Amino acid sequence: MNITEVKVNGVVVFSGSQASVEINIEAGAMVSWKTSGLHDCVLVEDCVATTSPDYCMQATLYNVKLLYGFVTRSAAIAHALEKAKHSG
Repeated sequence: MNITEVKVNGVVVFSGSQASVEINIEAGAMVSWKTSGLHDCVLVEDCVATTSPDYCMQATLYNVKLLYGFVTRSAAIAHALEKAKHSG
């Protein structure tokens, strides 16, 4: 079970396994980053997984959106990075 935090330009990106369990543990980190006013939190939905029932994952995604920041997919991040690469 592992959740990875990557901090880039004021954004903290979370990915890893056992999201429904570890996000509860990692929630403290998300709260810290979010309330610092310096970072936004992003959970990469297709880069997290759990062996718990689907409703647990849905609850995790809901809670992240409601309380901590944003949920996105890896394709959206890849597209944004590619766009930034060509515009800069």
